[in-house]
Amino acid sequence: MKRQCICRRRKCARHRQRWEYFCSDCWSRIPPRLRALITRASKEKRITARDQLRAHAEQHLDGTRPWSSAPVEPCRTEAAE
Repeated sequence: MKRQCICRRRKCARHRQRWEYFCSDCWSRIPPRLRALITRASKEKRITARDQLRAHAEQHLDGTRPWSSAPVEPCRTEAAE
């Protein structure tokens, strides 16, 4: 069964499979590191992390927020030292 891509803001007209979140075109536009993080979170059943990463991917596709693999904030352990 084909469904519309979840990238609502992009108004993507491409179809995706029932179990997919992004269509193949949008998925290929997401940076490889972010795709890997989404896939890993999905396999490990980390739902909150997966949803947050998907939101970052949507923002990247919309052009509202560029995504980079560098962390925005320093780790809490580093900040405590």
